[in-house]
Amino acid sequence: MTRDAAAALGKSGQTLRKLYCQQGHAYGIKPLKIGGRLAWRAADLLKLLRGGM
Repeated sequence: MTRDAAAALGKSGQTLRKLYCQQGHAYGIKPLKIGGRLAWRAADLLKLLRGGM
């Protein structure tokens, strides 16, 4: 979930949550809400890490 996505991006989970709350996305990625938690698509993370988005 958020902790894993943040680790992949080299950021903290709180950073991703804060950006989502402020902007509706984090680094151009809009997460899914599953059971009240944020879930980040692996394909979106890979695209961002490869310089896309």
